[in-house]
Amino acid sequence: MTITVQIPSALRRHTGGEAKVACSAGNLGELFSALDEKFPALKPHLRDDSGQIRRFLNVYVNEEDIRFLGGASYAFQDGDEVLLVPSIAGGSLLIHRPYVEHGHRNKARDYCSKRRTDDKHNPTGTLPDLAEA
Repeated sequence: MTITVQIPSALRRHTGGEAKVACSAGNLGELFSALDEKFPALKPHLRDDSGQIRRFLNVYVNEEDIRFLGGASYAFQDGDEVLLVPSIAGGSLLIHRPYVEHGHRNKARDYCSKRRTDDKHNPTGTLPDLAEA
């Protein structure tokens, strides 16, 4: 039995750039053990210190969330495609750098707040002129 594991770009630096891995694991525990053995640097991104799946790692089997298929006890079937998706949160002031570089930290904060609450924000994602903000 062979399954295919798709590695998202966010984790590929830990797999030597490999995007897909073929594996013969029967369940999630066996899959993680096989990946740990092949890519030791990937291990801390899959499991926490107690060996449990990381809280912010989502696992999909054939595009279905594994939590709805039985979780860690789900038995993989021949040909299953597994996708590991780390949750990525947060944001960056990088797009607001013009405000910050010109000493307008409050304008950057206000702009971020407005973007979160205003449905009519600029869809291009560009910043308004400093004089307008």
